[in-house]
This record gives sequence, C-alpha cells and structure tokens, in this order.
Amino acid sequence: KLLLLFLVLMVSCNCLFAESQNGEQLVPSKAVGVAFETGPEYFMHLGLSYQQWFNNGIGFQGTLGGIWTPEEGFISTLVDFQKKFVSHYFEKRDITTLLFGWISGGFIHSSVLEHDYIDGDPENPQSIEVLENMNIFSIGAGFGVDVIISDHISYPIKIGFTGVMADKMSVNLTFGTGIRYRF
Repeated sequence: KLLLLFLVLMVSCNCLFAESQNGEQLVPSKAVGVAFETGPEYFMHLGLSYQQWFNNGIGFQGTLGGIWTPEEGFISTLVDFQKKFVSHYFEKRDITTLLFGWISGGFIHSSVLEHDYIDGDPENPQSIEVLENMNIFSIGAGFGVDVIISDHISYPIKIGFTGVMADKMSVNLTFGTGIRYRF
C-alpha cells in the first residue's frame, strides 16, 4: 500500500510541474541535516545526517543519532549507498528532483531499564531494576526521491524493504524522510 502511495505521489508531483522545462541543474554535492527512518519492530533511525554525491552519480549518506532518558535509550548508525537514476530541473519553480536507488546497512543498540518484582507480584513494594540491552542489525534496499529547492534545501523521501535481526529476523516495508541543507 505504501509503495502504491509513493508512486502516486511521484506522478502527482510530475503533473504539478508539467509546464516546466526539461533540463538538469547541478546542485551542491554535499548536505547535512536531520534524517528519520522507520520500519519493522525495533527499527528506527533518527539523527544527524551527512550526504555526498560524486560525479559518477554514486553517493552515500550516513546517519548517527541517539536518545537517552533515565529509563531507556538507543544509539543508531545507518549508512546508505545511493545511485542517481534521473535528475530533473524545473526552472520556473527553481526545484530539482532526483530519483535514486539505495542500499543500506545499520546498527542500533537499545537499553531499557525494567523493574522486576519479587515473586512476580506488582503489589509487592520490593523490586529490582534490570537493564536489558538489545543489539539490532539491519540491511535494506529501495528507491527515493530528493526534492531540492533553490539548490540548497533538500527533502528526501525513501521507501523500500529492510531486514532486521534482533531476537528474530523480520523483513518489512521501510519509510524514511528528513531535511537537509546542501552546500
């Protein structure tokens, strides 16, 4: 369903800008920003990202993030290797769109502080705190669209499938987005 929604969104954007001229605008190859990606159970990457395109249409994006509270936290790393397929510049609106494919690998370390009650009775005021750690590995692939406004503000949208290995192996649909400044 999400893949169908993604395709409808792409076609709608092309129809919206149909009066624009064909052409390709060179955009800055480096970008920094914030990225978010979610998918199967236990899988979420949220953090600061760095992206770079090279002259041959190959690029990468790295995301590093983490959240810590007194009771739980996680650290995540994600690396995408990307290949540009199509680039289109809409001169009238100063917008560039890129269609790209991606392959990613990631790691998440999650820690949760849980309370185990003595004799399994939550009414018993005596409890012990147990720190549960989980290491999660992921690998995925899919497609994305990057909308670049005025050569500097970039909004990527990614969709694909990601396999996650935590306590069990699962493969599910993945969605990612973010905002970046290109330089």
